[in-house]
Amino acid sequence: MMKDKVGLLLLLLFLVLILFVVKNNNGEYQVGDLVKIGSERFNVINVDDTTVTLLAKYNLGPDYRQSKKMNDVKFSDVAGWDWSYNSEPKEIDIQVWAPTIAAYINEYVLYLQKKTGDSSITGNLPTMTQLGELGCTINSDYKYEWPESYNNVRLNCKDSNYSKWLVNGQDWWTRSVTTGASGTVWSVKTVGGCYPSSHYGATNTIRPVIIVSKETLK
Repeated sequence: MMKDKVGLLLLLLFLVLILFVVKNNNGEYQVGDLVKIGSERFNVINVDDTTVTLLAKYNLGPDYRQSKKMNDVKFSDVAGWDWSYNSEPKEIDIQVWAPTIAAYINEYVLYLQKKTGDSSITGNLPTMTQLGELGCTINSDYKYEWPESYNNVRLNCKDSNYSKWLVNGQDWWTRSVTTGASGTVWSVKTVGGCYPSSHYGATNTIRPVIIVSKETLK
């Protein structure tokens, strides 16, 4: 009888812990919280009054679902695509400049919209600004022209308080253009460091950022 009570108590404690991990005591999401939509898993990277911004735990596989297996793609299929040293904007419109990546993310967003019934869900690649806000630290030995901007310095995510899920053992694209070399885009490598990758010659995985209504996640 005593063993049954102890077992029940442990189960209740486990359920309380799970609820705490997913939401805080006020019912509000916080950065780092785990969120599931169907079988897809995400971590919260930002919260505002009405929406939650989520980073997928893994890259998108060939079936447009998250996968632990690397599914490398080029950023752009257009050879000679160029961003000069002072090019604007610092964050790239993937629908225009990265159609292959955009097609993956668009299909994934459509799946999530159908799964939740929420047609307002949007998706994109993460940015260096978002990584900086998550505590990815600046490597002072490797700076470009504007060190005050997250988009123009090399960051390292292994020292972030969220490195346990931010660094996921995969190489993945951001949509932030580098300003130190033409035609390169920032990517996050398996060990957490951010490196310039050629938009045409290099391949990395697609780890989408999703924006979803708080109401949808209730």
